[in-house]
Amino acid sequence: LNVIAGLRAPDGGMVTRNRELKCAFLEQSPDFKNSDRIADFVLSGDSAEMKLILKYETLLQDMDNKPELGDELFETMSKMDQLDCWSLENRIHSILSELGIDNLNQKMSELSGGMIKKAAIARTLVLDANLIILDEPTNHLDIETIRWLEKFLKTSSKAILLVTHDRYFMDSVCNQIIEMDNGTIFTYTGNYSLYLEKKSIRMQENERKNLKIDNFLRNETEWIQRGPRARAGKAKPLHASMRSA
Repeated sequence: LNVIAGLRAPDGGMVTRNRELKCAFLEQSPDFKNSDRIADFVLSGDSAEMKLILKYETLLQDMDNKPELGDELFETMSKMDQLDCWSLENRIHSILSELGIDNLNQKMSELSGGMIKKAAIARTLVLDANLIILDEPTNHLDIETIRWLEKFLKTSSKAILLVTHDRYFMDSVCNQIIEMDNGTIFTYTGNYSLYLEKKSIRMQENERKNLKIDNFLRNETEWIQRGPRARAGKAKPLHASMRSA
Protein backbone atom coordinates (compact mmCIF):
# COMPACT_ATOMS: atom_id res chain seq x y z
CA LEU A 1 0.00 0.00 0.00
CA ASN A 2 2.88 2.35 0.71
CA VAL A 3 4.24 1.68 -2.79
CA ILE A 4 0.85 2.34 -4.40
CA ALA A 5 0.45 5.54 -2.37
CA GLY A 6 3.88 6.72 -3.52
CA LEU A 7 5.37 6.70 -0.01
CA ARG A 8 7.88 3.96 -0.76
CA ALA A 9 9.87 2.95 -3.83
CA PRO A 10 9.40 -0.63 -5.08
CA ASP A 11 12.31 -3.10 -4.85
CA GLY A 12 11.85 -3.80 -8.55
CA GLY A 13 9.53 -3.20 -11.45
CA MET A 14 7.61 -0.03 -12.21
CA VAL A 15 4.62 1.76 -10.73
CA THR A 16 2.61 3.78 -13.25
CA ARG A 17 0.10 6.37 -12.08
CA ASN A 18 -2.50 8.37 -13.94
CA ARG A 19 -1.66 12.08 -13.94
CA GLU A 20 -5.00 12.85 -12.33
CA LEU A 21 -4.49 10.34 -9.51
CA LYS A 22 -4.78 11.81 -6.01
CA CYS A 23 -4.33 9.39 -3.12
CA ALA A 24 -5.57 9.62 0.44
CA PHE A 25 -3.95 6.95 2.60
CA LEU A 26 -5.25 5.71 5.96
CA GLU A 27 -2.26 4.03 7.59
CA GLN A 28 -2.76 1.25 10.10
CA SER A 29 -0.70 3.18 12.66
CA PRO A 30 -1.10 6.93 12.04
CA ASP A 31 2.01 9.06 12.54
CA PHE A 32 1.75 12.39 14.35
CA LYS A 33 3.71 14.75 16.58
CA ASN A 34 2.83 14.89 20.27
CA SER A 35 2.45 18.65 19.95
CA ASP A 36 -0.13 18.31 17.14
CA ARG A 37 -3.69 19.35 17.84
CA ILE A 38 -6.52 17.44 16.19
CA ALA A 39 -6.91 20.42 13.85
CA ASP A 40 -3.24 20.25 12.82
CA PHE A 41 -3.54 16.53 12.15
CA VAL A 42 -6.92 16.37 10.39
CA LEU A 43 -6.51 19.56 8.32
CA SER A 44 -2.97 18.81 7.19
CA GLY A 45 -3.68 18.84 3.45
CA ASP A 46 -1.38 20.83 1.16
CA SER A 47 -4.11 22.60 -0.82
CA ALA A 48 -4.68 26.34 -0.39
CA GLU A 49 -8.25 25.60 0.68
CA MET A 50 -7.19 23.23 3.44
CA LYS A 51 -4.57 25.66 4.73
CA LEU A 52 -7.16 28.43 4.89
CA ILE A 53 -9.64 26.22 6.73
CA LEU A 54 -6.95 25.25 9.25
CA LYS A 55 -6.16 28.92 9.83
CA TYR A 56 -9.86 29.73 10.16
CA GLU A 57 -10.49 26.96 12.70
CA THR A 58 -7.42 27.99 14.70
CA LEU A 59 -8.52 31.63 14.82
CA LEU A 60 -12.00 30.61 15.91
CA GLN A 61 -10.56 28.57 18.77
CA ASP A 62 -8.26 31.42 19.83
CA MET A 63 -10.81 34.26 19.61
CA ASP A 64 -12.14 33.72 23.13
CA ASN A 65 -8.78 34.61 24.68
CA LYS A 66 -7.53 36.93 21.95
CA PRO A 67 -10.33 39.20 20.64
CA GLU A 68 -7.72 41.23 18.76
CA LEU A 69 -7.62 38.41 16.21
CA GLY A 70 -10.98 39.58 14.82
CA ASP A 71 -9.48 41.46 11.88
CA GLU A 72 -7.33 38.48 10.89
CA LEU A 73 -10.36 36.21 11.14
CA PHE A 74 -12.38 38.53 8.89
CA GLU A 75 -9.56 38.61 6.34
CA THR A 76 -9.31 34.81 6.39
CA MET A 77 -13.06 34.48 5.87
CA SER A 78 -12.84 36.82 2.88
CA LYS A 79 -10.17 34.62 1.32
CA MET A 80 -12.34 31.58 1.98
CA ASP A 81 -15.14 33.29 0.09
CA GLN A 82 -12.84 33.87 -2.87
CA LEU A 83 -11.76 30.20 -2.98
CA ASP A 84 -15.28 28.91 -2.23
CA CYS A 85 -14.07 26.97 0.82
CA TRP A 86 -17.33 26.87 2.73
CA SER A 87 -18.77 23.70 1.19
CA LEU A 88 -15.53 21.89 2.04
CA GLU A 89 -15.54 23.37 5.53
CA ASN A 90 -19.11 22.16 6.05
CA ARG A 91 -18.22 18.69 4.80
CA ILE A 92 -15.25 18.53 7.16
CA HIS A 93 -17.41 19.44 10.14
CA SER A 94 -20.06 16.93 9.09
CA ILE A 95 -17.46 14.12 9.03
CA LEU A 96 -15.93 15.25 12.34
CA SER A 97 -19.37 15.39 13.95
CA GLU A 98 -20.26 11.88 12.75
CA LEU A 99 -16.99 10.62 14.25
CA GLY A 100 -17.63 12.38 17.56
CA ILE A 101 -14.75 14.86 17.22
CA ASP A 102 -15.68 18.33 18.46
CA ASN A 103 -12.62 19.75 20.21
CA LEU A 104 -10.11 20.52 17.48
CA ASN A 105 -7.72 22.06 19.98
CA GLN A 106 -7.21 18.80 21.87
CA LYS A 107 -3.72 17.28 21.55
CA MET A 108 -3.39 14.08 19.56
CA SER A 109 -1.18 12.65 22.32
CA GLU A 110 -4.15 12.83 24.71
CA LEU A 111 -6.42 10.67 22.58
CA SER A 112 -7.27 7.00 23.04
CA GLY A 113 -6.44 4.48 20.31
CA GLY A 114 -10.02 4.61 19.05
CA MET A 115 -10.08 8.41 18.86
CA ILE A 116 -6.71 8.49 17.08
CA LYS A 117 -8.17 6.11 14.48
CA LYS A 118 -11.24 8.31 14.10
CA ALA A 119 -9.05 11.40 13.61
CA ALA A 120 -7.01 9.52 11.00
CA ILE A 121 -10.20 8.46 9.19
CA ALA A 122 -11.40 12.07 9.20
CA ARG A 123 -8.09 13.27 7.76
CA THR A 124 -8.30 10.66 4.99
CA LEU A 125 -11.91 11.35 4.04
CA VAL A 126 -11.66 15.16 3.93
CA LEU A 127 -8.78 15.20 1.46
CA ASP A 128 -9.41 16.00 -2.20
CA ALA A 129 -8.58 12.51 -3.48
CA ASN A 130 -10.02 10.18 -6.11
CA LEU A 131 -8.40 7.06 -4.63
CA ILE A 132 -8.83 6.22 -0.94
CA ILE A 133 -6.39 3.60 0.39
CA LEU A 134 -7.36 2.04 3.72
CA ASP A 135 -5.13 -0.22 5.81
CA GLU A 136 -7.22 -2.11 8.39
CA PRO A 137 -9.77 0.74 8.69
CA THR A 138 -11.95 -0.90 11.36
CA ASN A 139 -9.20 -1.52 13.93
CA HIS A 140 -10.03 0.17 17.30
CA LEU A 141 -13.44 1.33 16.05
CA ASP A 142 -16.77 0.75 17.80
CA ILE A 143 -19.65 -0.90 15.94
CA GLU A 144 -21.56 2.35 15.42
CA THR A 145 -18.56 4.03 13.77
CA ILE A 146 -17.89 0.98 11.58
CA ARG A 147 -21.48 1.07 10.32
CA TRP A 148 -21.18 4.79 9.57
CA LEU A 149 -17.92 4.22 7.70
CA GLU A 150 -19.49 1.39 5.69
CA LYS A 151 -22.35 3.66 4.63
CA PHE A 152 -19.98 6.54 3.80
CA LEU A 153 -17.75 4.39 1.58
CA LYS A 154 -20.66 2.65 -0.16
CA THR A 155 -22.15 5.98 -1.20
CA SER A 156 -18.81 7.50 -2.22
CA SER A 157 -18.01 7.94 -5.91
CA LYS A 158 -14.28 7.52 -5.23
CA ALA A 159 -12.24 4.39 -5.88
CA ILE A 160 -11.40 2.54 -2.66
CA LEU A 161 -8.56 0.08 -2.11
CA LEU A 162 -8.47 -1.58 1.28
CA VAL A 163 -6.76 -4.36 3.18
CA THR A 164 -8.82 -5.74 6.05
CA HIS A 165 -9.38 -8.81 8.20
CA ASP A 166 -12.97 -7.66 8.90
CA ARG A 167 -14.96 -10.04 6.72
CA TYR A 168 -18.31 -8.36 7.47
CA PHE A 169 -16.92 -4.94 6.49
CA MET A 170 -15.44 -6.39 3.30
CA ASP A 171 -18.72 -8.13 2.47
CA SER A 172 -20.63 -4.87 2.89
CA VAL A 173 -18.28 -2.43 1.14
CA CYS A 174 -16.29 -4.23 -1.57
CA ASN A 175 -17.40 -5.12 -5.09
CA GLN A 176 -14.09 -6.64 -6.16
CA ILE A 177 -11.74 -8.98 -4.27
CA ILE A 178 -8.07 -9.45 -5.17
CA GLU A 179 -6.38 -12.59 -3.85
CA MET A 180 -2.61 -13.10 -3.95
CA ASP A 181 -1.72 -16.80 -3.77
CA ASN A 182 1.78 -18.20 -4.38
CA GLY A 183 2.84 -15.30 -6.57
CA THR A 184 -0.35 -15.31 -8.64
CA ILE A 185 -3.12 -12.70 -8.53
CA PHE A 186 -6.76 -13.79 -8.81
CA THR A 187 -9.45 -11.12 -9.21
CA TYR A 188 -13.09 -11.81 -8.35
CA THR A 189 -16.00 -9.47 -9.12
CA GLY A 190 -18.47 -9.23 -6.26
CA ASN A 191 -18.39 -8.99 -2.48
CA TYR A 192 -16.69 -11.36 -0.03
CA SER A 193 -19.54 -13.89 -0.08
CA LEU A 194 -19.37 -14.18 -3.88
CA TYR A 195 -15.58 -14.41 -3.64
CA LEU A 196 -15.89 -17.46 -1.36
CA GLU A 197 -18.25 -19.15 -3.82
CA LYS A 198 -16.06 -18.42 -6.86
CA LYS A 199 -12.89 -19.43 -5.04
CA SER A 200 -14.50 -22.71 -4.03
CA ILE A 201 -15.32 -23.42 -7.70
CA ARG A 202 -11.76 -22.56 -8.74
CA MET A 203 -10.30 -24.84 -6.07
CA GLN A 204 -12.57 -27.71 -7.13
CA GLU A 205 -11.42 -27.31 -10.73
CA ASN A 206 -7.80 -27.27 -9.56
CA GLU A 207 -8.39 -30.42 -7.52
CA ARG A 208 -9.76 -32.21 -10.59
CA LYS A 209 -6.74 -31.12 -12.65
CA ASN A 210 -4.36 -32.14 -9.86
CA LEU A 211 -6.11 -35.51 -9.56
CA LYS A 212 -5.51 -36.18 -13.28
CA ILE A 213 -1.87 -35.18 -12.89
CA ASP A 214 -1.52 -37.35 -9.76
CA ASN A 215 -3.03 -40.34 -11.58
CA PHE A 216 -0.69 -39.83 -14.52
CA LEU A 217 2.37 -39.53 -12.28
CA ARG A 218 1.33 -42.58 -10.24
CA ASN A 219 0.94 -44.69 -13.39
CA GLU A 220 4.27 -43.48 -14.76
CA THR A 221 5.98 -44.17 -11.42
CA GLU A 222 4.55 -47.70 -11.29
CA TRP A 223 5.74 -48.32 -14.86
CA ILE A 224 9.26 -47.09 -14.05
CA GLN A 225 9.38 -49.28 -10.95
CA ARG A 226 8.58 -52.40 -13.01
CA GLY A 227 12.01 -52.07 -14.64
CA PRO A 228 13.27 -53.29 -18.09
CA ARG A 229 10.24 -55.52 -18.69
CA ALA A 230 8.00 -52.49 -18.42
CA ARG A 231 10.13 -50.71 -21.01
CA ALA A 232 9.60 -53.48 -23.54
CA GLY A 233 5.90 -53.61 -22.81
CA LYS A 234 5.57 -49.87 -22.98
CA ALA A 235 7.23 -49.70 -26.42
CA LYS A 236 5.03 -52.33 -28.14
CA PRO A 237 1.95 -50.19 -28.82
CA LEU A 238 4.13 -47.48 -30.38
CA HIS A 239 6.03 -50.08 -32.51
CA ALA A 240 2.80 -51.68 -33.69
CA SER A 241 1.39 -48.30 -34.60
CA MET A 242 4.46 -47.46 -36.63
CA ARG A 243 4.29 -50.75 -38.53
CA SER A 244 0.65 -50.33 -39.37
CA ALA A 245 1.39 -46.86 -40.63
